[in-house]
Amino acid sequence: FLTDSTALYGYNLGDEEMTEIMNFIDSDLDAYSLYNVNAISDTQLYASYYSYSEDKQCYAKFTKVPPEEVVEKKVLTLGACYLDEDVRRRVVQFNKTNEQYRIQIKDYSTYNTETDYSQSYTRLNTDIISGNMPDILVLNSSLPVESYMAKGLFEDLYTYIDADEEMDRSDFMTNIFEAFSTNGKLYQLIPSFTVLTVAGRTADVGNETGWTLDELNAVMAVKPEGTKIFFDTTRETILNYCMQMSSEQFINWETGECSFDSEGFVKLLEFISQFPEEYDDSQYTDEFWVESESTYREGKTLLAISYLGQFSDFNMMEKGTFGEDITLIGFPAENRNGSVIDYSMSLAMSSKSSNKEGAWEFLRYFLSYEYQKDI
Repeated sequence: FLTDSTALYGYNLGDEEMTEIMNFIDSDLDAYSLYNVNAISDTQLYASYYSYSEDKQCYAKFTKVPPEEVVEKKVLTLGACYLDEDVRRRVVQFNKTNEQYRIQIKDYSTYNTETDYSQSYTRLNTDIISGNMPDILVLNSSLPVESYMAKGLFEDLYTYIDADEEMDRSDFMTNIFEAFSTNGKLYQLIPSFTVLTVAGRTADVGNETGWTLDELNAVMAVKPEGTKIFFDTTRETILNYCMQMSSEQFINWETGECSFDSEGFVKLLEFISQFPEEYDDSQYTDEFWVESESTYREGKTLLAISYLGQFSDFNMMEKGTFGEDITLIGFPAENRNGSVIDYSMSLAMSSKSSNKEGAWEFLRYFLSYEYQKDI
């Protein structure tokens, strides 16, 4: 027997291929592997596994169900180039409890090779072009999501939210819906998000959100010599943060027009040049790490990059990191908009799906209180 993260296989010495014996998802098993596998017949085996939904080690007897005894359901396909653990767990739960629909997972990452990790995206695009688009898609930043939306491949999820008797848009942070809407339509569902921003002491940066490079430089001009803007960072890191948090000041995403020859970008490059090109590994002494714990509280460093995923993150930043009132001032930008909504995963429903009601039954879970309270 052999196992990977998706199934248990049998292999006979001399054979060229393995034979899939039990697919975990198809068997409603919330596990990524089996251990101590012992077959007692062609249709029964014992094995141990770790159950993520129950959060414990389990030992079970598995019995193969004859195909004619399997309850027929309408089959939905969920496609992913990377399968989020929450999505996988929900698929198992959905398949166990839904009497009308069943979801099969198509994990496109299995097409990747050691030398080419883009095969998953190539195969997904091939399926879409050939009319075999999955009913539900797990999206990520490597997929041409804007292109998919422009081609009309996704359903407007506002239609389903508004028709759902147990939901109302006002129950949610509607600004998140709006941020991910296109021409007034919501093509992708964002189950969770973080805010990427820059924090500073209110006493230093004021209590208004947003500022420019000139205003940051003015604050630094009255600080004692040796005060750092950011703690232990390089030019490349600062440029990356700038592009993440305030790239729209240089790129018009609708027209494609760029202004990397503007006075504002020149100022940015001058600002970035203050930071070292590389990290100095020799500085990482015990004293350095002691200083890193107190540098913001003692006013030795002005700003901190902040990822805020829950209210406790803000609480820790304010009371722990800085020790006093803070302002989420954002990265300096000419339009004073230097904070962004960041997310790791989104979901979409195919406009070509023949089982849209079933797809919504699956998707709506990620907006439910049951799911949201756990994250």
